[in-house]
Amino acid sequence: MKIIKNRRNFILISLIALFWLTFSLALPFRLVGDDPHYFTALHDFHGNLISYLVNDYKTWSSRMIGDGLNVLLVHHVRLWQILETLAFTIISVLPAYFFKNSSKNCAKFLLISFTLSFLFPIGLIYRAGYVATTVHYLFPFACLLLAIFPFIQRLNEKKNPIFLWIISFLAFIYAILEQQTLVILGIFLTSLIIYLFIEKKWIRLPLTYLVFAFLSLIFSLTAPGNHLRTISETKAYFPNFGQLSLFTKANMGFASLTSSLFTNTYLLPLIFLLTVFVLLIKQGKICKSLIILPPIIFSVIIGFDASSLQDLIVSKLDLATNAGTLTRLLLTFLNMNKVNNTGNPVMTSSLADILFLLLIICLFLAIYWLFNSNFKKSLLSFLVLLTGFLSRFMMGFFPSVWMSGARTATFLLYSFMFALLIILYQLNESKNLE
Repeated sequence: MKIIKNRRNFILISLIALFWLTFSLALPFRLVGDDPHYFTALHDFHGNLISYLVNDYKTWSSRMIGDGLNVLLVHHVRLWQILETLAFTIISVLPAYFFKNSSKNCAKFLLISFTLSFLFPIGLIYRAGYVATTVHYLFPFACLLLAIFPFIQRLNEKKNPIFLWIISFLAFIYAILEQQTLVILGIFLTSLIIYLFIEKKWIRLPLTYLVFAFLSLIFSLTAPGNHLRTISETKAYFPNFGQLSLFTKANMGFASLTSSLFTNTYLLPLIFLLTVFVLLIKQGKICKSLIILPPIIFSVIIGFDASSLQDLIVSKLDLATNAGTLTRLLLTFLNMNKVNNTGNPVMTSSLADILFLLLIICLFLAIYWLFNSNFKKSLLSFLVLLTGFLSRFMMGFFPSVWMSGARTATFLLYSFMFALLIILYQLNESKNLE
């Protein structure tokens, strides 16, 4: 029976990989965004990739592996399509194996995981160029999953072959070179070490990983190119960024976070909210299910309006002429103010902060009640969502917050996919999900 199950899972995984391969091959490739820059990057260096990367480190970025991969892949599109297929397949498949008894219902969770990954807004992946965005957002997230997978296996009391640890470490090195995945991995490893220390279990391996993450942080902070890039982006996109208080920057981070949660047409957060709502009703908690209606209604009405807060932030549109009627009325009521001389808007009124904070509290309360007010059972979902929130919130402390735009919500959106999988798995294990 076990062989049949494994064969069924193998067929499912193969079909998922085939789907993503077909998708990647069918996508008409164009040199847009940052890709043209990487296409001609070696012209001034006589085709010498090493010389280019050394100059890149000194003048622009510490992401040398990613930039080297960009230069390679814009000239080898078929290789990029294969790697993109691999990354999408990892993101679609691997989460189904993160659970302790995943073999029992693996096929079911494979289908759920794939469906949720398919709901990710694929357009975000190509905002800054087909190759550049996948290299700096999609690949790091796939590598993040590969990096933490052996740790999850150990927590689930499963043995890992040595080659899995090798893959994990190589993927980890790639992932920690990106700011957002570095933060996520730092949170994961720190939490894991604290948990293992309390349980008096092994911490040497996760501690080793954390040391490398810390070294990557130092490498990033001391790279001369990162400093020069910050100066350049500040001058071009946010001239008075240095004059803003920490509170205002935090407000910008909160604005970019809540715009992705409630004022956009992203399906993953909305599907998450609707699923929690349905599960509460299925458990007979009709009154408690009403707590999640405000964020659902807000997301549907405002998110699907003619224009949204995200449009206003990313595109720097004029509030009076481009927003939809409901959005315009709401943002006028919330006192949408402009905080820099390039016209980038941010919510600075306490009323806006309170409203969106209450919507987030409604979300967490609904999850808490879903697990019968058991904080321990709901904790893992909370941590996954909070980590995703932080990955978006932190962008408010960088001058490129408005330039980078919606693609920096990649990890936030995938956190909803993971949190929903965790909820469904835990309810299924406790027989509250049929």
